[in-house]
Amino acid sequence: MAESGIAIEAHGLVKFYRHFPVLRGVDLSVRRGACFALFGANGAGKTTLVRILCTLLRPTEGRFAIAGIDGSEDREAVREKLFLIAHGHHFYDDLTPLENLKFHAGLRGISLPADAVRGALAWVGLERFADFKIRQFSTGMKKRLAFTQARLFGPEVLLLDEPYTALDEKGVRLVNGFIKEFTAGGGTVFMATHNRYFALEVATDTMLLKNGVLQPIPPGRDPDRWHEIL
Repeated sequence: MAESGIAIEAHGLVKFYRHFPVLRGVDLSVRRGACFALFGANGAGKTTLVRILCTLLRPTEGRFAIAGIDGSEDREAVREKLFLIAHGHHFYDDLTPLENLKFHAGLRGISLPADAVRGALAWVGLERFADFKIRQFSTGMKKRLAFTQARLFGPEVLLLDEPYTALDEKGVRLVNGFIKEFTAGGGTVFMATHNRYFALEVATDTMLLKNGVLQPIPPGRDPDRWHEIL
């Protein structure tokens, strides 16, 4: 389905919740190595679109592909190509970050050397907490740990739903540095966010989700006045 050089492609995605249309026909094409930032008001359908692309939710109509793999026909193969960082976390509270990282890597068939894991924890400033239980972590620390997973697992496509939530300034710089590093290496990022200022530091492509369809953001639009288009 996808053309060469295209990491994410969608045609005519429609999603109804009961009788309410959240997505009304989304067409999308994101090239490999891009950082695509999706903006929109609360309830616009950003999270719905992310959940469809990561195969957690089936569209009512339409088709999509991740790394050339049909998202409806081969969901497991699609999941092998991507990694999702969303609002919640999927860590086990009674395990340490080291144990969590090794466990989740094992689920993906990845063997992680102990020094690589500790190095990744140091990268996000969590090396001092390597032997703590996750239940002792703040929300921001869990978000940093999620990005540690993304760095260690090396997916082709990274899906981010509100990636800057709960992060302090240092955490934001770390995330944006990782996004630049990830896309420079050929990885593709698709993020849904309200934080236009942080996102515009790394975004190569931007769109607005409004009334269930994607719309271009007018060139030169001052981010301070985006409330006029959201």
